Amino acid sequence: GFSIDGFKNRDNFAVVFDGFIRIEKAGEHVFFVVSDDGAQILIDGELVTNNDGIHPAQESKGKVQLDPGFHSIRV
Repeated sequence: GFSIDGFKNRDNFAVVFDGFIRIEKAGEHVFFVVSDDGAQILIDGELVTNNDGIHPAQESKGKVQLDPGFHSIRV
């Protein structure tokens, strides 16, 4: 998981998390994010979920077909 605990009670900031995830089994995988005022998840450079905009905390999820192996993730 990713956390922005170090930014709690702050306004007007952005954080980008880059890394890799390892997929064990081919198939459809679901990714979700809960954010207040916007977040996106990209897998291998493709937008999987977009929770953009000004809003209270809400969940957004998306599905993507992935083969086994490592895949880049950006949140």
